[in-house]
Amino acid sequence: MTENSPLIKVYDDFISPSYQHVIKDFISSPDTHWIYQDNMDESGRGYSQFVHGIFDDQDNVNDHLLHNLLCGLLSKIKDEICPTAYHYRSRAILQVPIPDAPKHYAPHIDNSNPNAISFIYYPHQSSGDTYLFNHMDSILDVTTPKQGRLIQFPSNCRHAGSPPVSGRRMLININFLNTPTVKYKS
Repeated sequence: MTENSPLIKVYDDFISPSYQHVIKDFISSPDTHWIYQDNMDESGRGYSQFVHGIFDDQDNVNDHLLHNLLCGLLSKIKDEICPTAYHYRSRAILQVPIPDAPKHYAPHIDNSNPNAISFIYYPHQSSGDTYLFNHMDSILDVTTPKQGRLIQFPSNCRHAGSPPVSGRRMLININFLNTPTVKYKS
């Protein structure tokens, strides 16, 4: 584990190489169905992407195959990082190169609750960094997608991805809630 800043933690090879390949092969499979999303954010602006809902306890979404495949990753996160939390949402994101690409997409938060934690798991190496911002949208940290890398940050921290230069950028966004034992520096 490497701590890059007070808000982001990076765990390289968080899961075994064989498990990394199983997740990568499954999510990259033509059998994984992606839904085209015109806009990344709810304001109706921004860039398009592809989304695959894995689990959402409020919207009654559950891709049982992919969710079950990720149970080892989810359990390891819970056991080793946030034992008092509960998993409430996971979704996969797929992004492709775009013309006249911005440095990064529009910053957003995953959840305004100060006790919520976001994780991003990268199933394969790609371009298309992830940026974390302060409340003034100054960049706090940058992380490059790498197979087997898991990053952790507060869900109320503004963050944004960036489009890949070539190929595809894939990630799994995982959210946990009610984690009073995890403390972050301000």
